[in-house]
Amino acid sequence: MHWPDTVELGFWNLNHLGTSSSEDKLKAVSDFQTSVDRSFLCEVMANHPEAQNLNNRKPNPHQLALAAYQNNGTQVPLDGFEPESRNMSQVGPVNKSGFKGPNYFNKAVDRKPGHCVVTSDDLGDINVYAFHAPSSGDRKPAKAVGQLTWNLIEKHGDREKWVLIGDLNIEPHTLASMFKGTSEEVNCPLKNIEEYIIPPPQETYKGKGVNPKKKKYDYALTNIKNKGAIEVQTDPQYNCSDHHPIILNLNVNRVGLEQPMDIDRQSVDSDGQSEDIDMQSVDSD
Repeated sequence: MHWPDTVELGFWNLNHLGTSSSEDKLKAVSDFQTSVDRSFLCEVMANHPEAQNLNNRKPNPHQLALAAYQNNGTQVPLDGFEPESRNMSQVGPVNKSGFKGPNYFNKAVDRKPGHCVVTSDDLGDINVYAFHAPSSGDRKPAKAVGQLTWNLIEKHGDREKWVLIGDLNIEPHTLASMFKGTSEEVNCPLKNIEEYIIPPPQETYKGKGVNPKKKKYDYALTNIKNKGAIEVQTDPQYNCSDHHPIILNLNVNRVGLEQPMDIDRQSVDSDGQSEDIDMQSVDSD
């Protein structure tokens, strides 16, 4: 499909959408799909008939998968993207938990990013990657998102447009701060990763319990300069998940970002402890 002027990409963590999900939840998902040009869903259970289980582990029906749709409800096939490992042993605070080796991404990350191409009359072809990053702490998702972003910068350069959108399980300012302080002698494009981030204007993860810790976990990174803004959907019909849906609006006439990055360097802890998380387990943040 071709869309003039504006491209709207939607993303929603559905908190275990399965075959037994309520009719209200299924209707909310359908309404969201038709509200954007292309929608990407995560935490779709692998046994769902429309799930695309791009997993690095032995498949089982309890794994969390992706799904993607055009706005007419037609499914969009996703290719599983396998990033090449990049050595982060000298890269900023993110490395305080240690470099995990040459195959870090595939060993530490269960779920592959899903890739497809969206074509716009004005923006041309856009390589879109939907990603549900691992949770638990900040360093594991920072390394996963960092490795992936590094790959996209090198793979596409300035010649091809790319967007990474998803539940990244780390707030934008924390992600950016994880790569600060890297020596200028280290050849790493993540030192200025904030230049690629399009943050949400408000929290997208609602948290859990009586005093929930709300977080800005759902957002995008892109090399399409100064052309995007994120809207967080807070309509009550979307209360069927612990995440709000987001819409990334890419507009050729946009002149700047509504939500500029403001990096909080104090957000990075300094305990230097290794985070050995069992990524075989199902996380749901």
